[in-house]
Amino acid sequence: MPTQDDMIMQDFMNNCAVKTVLATVMGGFLGAAMGVFFGAFDPMTPTEGEKQTIVQQLKKAGRSTLSKSYSYAKGFAAFGALYSGSECVFEQTRAKHDIYNSAYAGCFTGGVMARSSGPQGMAMGCATMGALSVCMDKFMELH
Repeated sequence: MPTQDDMIMQDFMNNCAVKTVLATVMGGFLGAAMGVFFGAFDPMTPTEGEKQTIVQQLKKAGRSTLSKSYSYAKGFAAFGALYSGSECVFEQTRAKHDIYNSAYAGCFTGGVMARSSGPQGMAMGCATMGALSVCMDKFMELH
């Protein structure tokens, strides 16, 4: 039998705002880490006729990696917020915990993330992310 503290913690963790904030923060950290990782593989090509010292090259590489890390962090944080928040809202609205919530949340997230590529891009983003969300849930056996 769960204790009173366990029940309070469970209620706290089932709050949509809490889930969204956690997904945003964790997505940001994951994106920043991936940005650092992928930024380390960027080639350092000096412009023609430019001679740089090792310190200058390292500063340039550090700025590039930091920029990439920030960009990845923003994208992953936005994705985490959209997906987690929309899945929670769908789950509470439908009052069901099933695989359709993941499909709807994936479709919504994919469409919003692809909004700058027009209606066709949004439709492809919706279909792709919806299918990916369902596959991930099936693979992880969450439903």
